Amino acid sequence: MKIPMLMAALSIAALTPLSASAATLTTLYTFSGGADGANPGAALVPGPRGSFFGTTVNGGASGNGTVFQLIASADGSDKYTLDSLYSFAGGTDGAGPTNLISDGAGNLYGVSNLGGGGAAAACIYNGTPVGCGVVFELQPPAEGERAWHETVLHAFSGNDDGFAPSGLTIFDGKLYGFTWGGSGSCNGGCGTVYELTPPGAGKGGWTYKRLHSFTGGSAADGPFGNPLIDDAGSIYGIAYSGGSTAPSGCAPFVGCGEVFKLARPTPWSRDWIKSTVWTFDGLNGTGAFNSLSIDGEGNLYGMTNEGGYPSSNCPAPAGAPAGCGVAFKLERSRLGDDQWTQQILWNFSGGADSGYPADSALARQLDGNLIATASGTNNAGPGQFGAIVQLVHPDEHQTAWKERTLFTFANDANGAVPVGAVVARKGSWYGTTYGYSGVAAAGTVYRIAP
Repeated sequence: MKIPMLMAALSIAALTPLSASAATLTTLYTFSGGADGANPGAALVPGPRGSFFGTTVNGGASGNGTVFQLIASADGSDKYTLDSLYSFAGGTDGAGPTNLISDGAGNLYGVSNLGGGGAAAACIYNGTPVGCGVVFELQPPAEGERAWHETVLHAFSGNDDGFAPSGLTIFDGKLYGFTWGGSGSCNGGCGTVYELTPPGAGKGGWTYKRLHSFTGGSAADGPFGNPLIDDAGSIYGIAYSGGSTAPSGCAPFVGCGEVFKLARPTPWSRDWIKSTVWTFDGLNGTGAFNSLSIDGEGNLYGMTNEGGYPSSNCPAPAGAPAGCGVAFKLERSRLGDDQWTQQILWNFSGGADSGYPADSALARQLDGNLIATASGTNNAGPGQFGAIVQLVHPDEHQTAWKERTLFTFANDANGAVPVGAVVARKGSWYGTTYGYSGVAAAGTVYRIAP
């Protein structure tokens, strides 16, 4: 069964600066679409001894996706080997895994879009009940074993607990996540924010708790990506649609979406408190399938899939928003009053810089520059298959950011449609492509270096 492409991206740490010279992209692994998997769905997770963990949405033993480990050669060459750690069967174990995170103790946690055994009306695909998705844990082999062990921590029902989970974050030993749908009166549900608490010693399974249900309309709906949690424990994210903006600027969606905050309960209230950080209006972005990142001053960075200044490379099909998407910064007020201002860092043009940045996050470098992946446009042209770009911080006394295109994909042996944010290791940056057609249709893992 081919899984629909719903993906999310990992939170990103600061990266080593790129040099001024041209960047070089090296393809480290090309998926065959068979037992090794097909179509990586999210960012990589650094592993031991130069390895990386990741997921594929499709492929594997049953065609329902995999979790893999890409193992570096002992001689330091570009010869990587792939070890498929787990192939999803598409039943109660899940199907279509995307985001993956590590707890630092060797355990992996992730989500799958489908599977889990649910048969709610919200979890029907092509007329067939496919399950509403799961949160899973993969534990490394015990001594003397080779197989990793999967445990489903929560199987979504498609009702008040949500369906189609998009990402995870670990905070104080608990897992936090968003679901794209479920709960509320939106078509398919408006989405949720949830918490999973591990069991105590000798006790049963993880405990699910719904922290917030989106209601659509002016209250927004469709949270996506990985939750971003600040030092105070507040949760930030992007809701794909809804919000207070009139829908005429973001047809066919009801509203352009928003950046939201979920504050922890206070001594006077047991409920988490949801507020709107920023509302998109089309020209400043709309329709974001992305995650946020944060700097040391508490400012937020992100991207939207569409919106920004109209571009002939990103026409508006059937009344959908024009524009190839934007990269933005939300600056927190220094007065401590939770007021924010937005700066558009870059309007993607759909040219060599590509457009429609999706399922990703802006990776922040040590020098303040940012790296973005753009997944490609809906119009034939130089940016049709995606690009990796660097957004260069303004010089002192300047305000305008600059863009440097590091690599534009051409749907050749290097792949197409980059997904997830890049991750840093020893001066280089690593990422995945979902694939499109041809020799690398099942996707790739790449390294980009100065």
